[in-house]
Amino acid sequence: MLTLNLGKVGFAMAVLSIAGIATSSPVIAKSKYVITDLGNLSSASTDIRANAINNFGQVVGREVGKDKANHGFVWNKGKISQLPEFNYVDIVARSINDSGTIAGTVDTVVGADQEQGFIWTKNSRGYSGAYYGEPNVVEKYFRDINNKNQVAGEYIDARTVPGVPTIPGFPVPRPSRAFYWAKGVTQELPTLGGIIGAARAINEKSELVGNVATGPNQTTVTAALWRKDRNGKFTLHNLGVFGGQQSFALNINNASQVVGQYLPKANKSIPFIWEKGNETDLGSLGGSAGSALSINNRTQVVGFSNTRKDRITGQEVSHAFIWEKGQISDLNSLIVGGYGWVLTQATGINDLGQIVGYGSYTNSLGQKQTRAFLLQPVPYGTLSGRKN
Repeated sequence: MLTLNLGKVGFAMAVLSIAGIATSSPVIAKSKYVITDLGNLSSASTDIRANAINNFGQVVGREVGKDKANHGFVWNKGKISQLPEFNYVDIVARSINDSGTIAGTVDTVVGADQEQGFIWTKNSRGYSGAYYGEPNVVEKYFRDINNKNQVAGEYIDARTVPGVPTIPGFPVPRPSRAFYWAKGVTQELPTLGGIIGAARAINEKSELVGNVATGPNQTTVTAALWRKDRNGKFTLHNLGVFGGQQSFALNINNASQVVGQYLPKANKSIPFIWEKGNETDLGSLGGSAGSALSINNRTQVVGFSNTRKDRITGQEVSHAFIWEKGQISDLNSLIVGGYGWVLTQATGINDLGQIVGYGSYTNSLGQKQTRAFLLQPVPYGTLSGRKN
């Protein structure tokens, strides 16, 4: 699929801020982009984020309302609309397929962190909804949905792994299981014997990617690919950690190209693309944290990468990037009419090259908000007379 949906508001590794990694330098891509602010559901909201886009330019995500709860949205043809909540709370829309079917999570109590899977289906009156919760798990995430209405997801079984310490600089381990869902039936996916696993994306060949844990302390987390064998049974392919200590596969396209990030050591992360057994680092925007979050069927990859440390603050800053034809580019250098914006994460890209994500926007009064954006590619040579 073309989307990536990570955690309640984003993948934990996005907050890494660490020392430099020597990789390829950013260059200018072949297109520039016109930016569209997706708006908001409430004028009181200051945090709205886009999670995914389909091939018809429909976008889904979530907004934090005045009530401090998440509210799911769908954006279509210039209009943002709130998804029906069906008496649930903390709604997060994570993925949308080309039929407009949306996968995500809902909760029963704001801030309870007890999310369960949910599907919104488009009809003549708007959307119908179906709850797919599990009573015996802490959380059940629907991460991604393909055009066959098959879902990649994960169970969260507990908050921590008993007897397993938290290692500084690495994600907090939680007992979890990867699953495949179709037609109301959930199928747990194979593991490497560990008790940590997640399926984060699924393509049109019903291939899923994610991660599983190995080792006595569950600290070796490795990127995983699940495929069906001739008998229709899922088998696990360990993609490895690429010379590092942990790796996470986060998205896959229909050519079975996989993207994600790996951690060479604590507090360092590098975006990668994997194809037919070969891994390639995507480079850096100068900092030391980065992740590839989405890939389309043209092998265009988007995600985030930190910049070099600011001379005044001493901090790295997350910037959205696009990678294509072996080169990484800062999307902030490619937007037209983007005054006031700092694009921090690009979370989805479709086959038309349209990109969604979120960033920091400062208005004319100096007020800063987290806003969702859509980038429309505009080839060079068509921008004469426009000001960047």
